[in-house]
Amino acid sequence: MSSWQEDVMWIVANGFHIIKIIPLGKIPLAHSNHTKGSPNCNPSLDYNDAIDWIMKGGNLAIRADERCFIDFDRRVVPFNADYYRQFNTVVSFSHGGYHLYYDNPRHYSVQEIQTIVESKYKNVKIKHGKKSEGGGDVVHIDNGYVIAPPSRVKQKDDSIYQYHFLDDRKVIYGITKLGALQ
Repeated sequence: MSSWQEDVMWIVANGFHIIKIIPLGKIPLAHSNHTKGSPNCNPSLDYNDAIDWIMKGGNLAIRADERCFIDFDRRVVPFNADYYRQFNTVVSFSHGGYHLYYDNPRHYSVQEIQTIVESKYKNVKIKHGKKSEGGGDVVHIDNGYVIAPPSRVKQKDDSIYQYHFLDDRKVIYGITKLGALQ
């Protein structure tokens, strides 16, 4: 089994709701509401369907549901694995940014998530809706999904970037519960 297949296996095994994304892009294949409980919500892909979609060149995304993600469009330091390991949770990387994965079973609001994370990690700023200011954006049950490894996205310069997880942190730490940060 290749590492990208192991990534998909981990995503499925951890109960994430997986949706199809267009090849080399970030847009859902089927335009529907991706919010939990919506009557138009697509069912989650299982492992075989996810592998089949990747083999056809498609991408995957993870819907927030009982999780939340903090999506940073820019990395705040040159790549340094120890910086990202400090979060003790799952971290995946996009072309220029990264995603932090958290369990959110209490459905904390965006403001509560911001307070919890910023008080725990003094060097992290969340500026929800103001990514141009360099902060992270909270993706939670009310607003969507994040692109997941091993997706490949075409960049503005026509290069292709493959999303990936930070080493084995997804296995070692698992997904940290937001409440545990308080």
